[in-house]
Amino acid sequence: VIQTTPYIGHPAYKAMGGRSAYTLATALFIGSAGLIGYFSLMYEWIPKPAIFPILIFIGLEITAQSFDATPRKHFPAVAFACLPALAYLATLLANAVLAEMNIPLDRLSLSLGMQIYTSRVIASGFIVTSLLWGATLAAIIDRKLRVAAIYCTIAAVCSLFGVIHSTQSGAPLALPWQIPELPPHAALQSPFWIAGAYGAVAALLVAWQWWGERDGSMKPARTESRAAKELKAARSEGKGP
Repeated sequence: VIQTTPYIGHPAYKAMGGRSAYTLATALFIGSAGLIGYFSLMYEWIPKPAIFPILIFIGLEITAQSFDATPRKHFPAVAFACLPALAYLATLLANAVLAEMNIPLDRLSLSLGMQIYTSRVIASGFIVTSLLWGATLAAIIDRKLRVAAIYCTIAAVCSLFGVIHSTQSGAPLALPWQIPELPPHAALQSPFWIAGAYGAVAALLVAWQWWGERDGSMKPARTESRAAKELKAARSEGKGP
């Protein structure tokens, strides 16, 4: 459901004339498809040369709009949020190759197996991961380190139960103490290790904020007030003092 919702009110569709009726029709279409399950039938019926250009166009528009609607200082956060999705794409290709060659992951070398498994863990729950990673880095850029620590804490809790970074095949939700023993190439990818890493980052951010406030070097990033913006605009037009 989360994957389909960004498409409803996207500026690309608005530019093509989509308005409230389009939004309602999309919601009804997506909702009924989720209940009845005719997505797979449509995927088989509609020719692939008609589907893929649409997906590419929407992908380009989403990416462009992400940067267009984001302050320039937060561009690194947008790029950082793309990494889990890129890991998901890489994982799809790696899984297809391994399945085609009928090679289980434990037959690969330890180094290669660790790389592929790590990509799988990063890709698992990539939409939520991207939201948390982007929000964390944006808060750090704004010098709101305690807020960034809160996002890391949320990520730690999510990773414990497989909401993100699920370590099992199929990425199911699970209690961390009920997960079977991991193979050697995934020894450091247990939920406890991942949650501990997020917790360590959260503690570091809190300590960094405290130390910066103590010596006066950590001050919130200045934001321009609305009145200052209006005055600057008036001056640029030759109307202000």
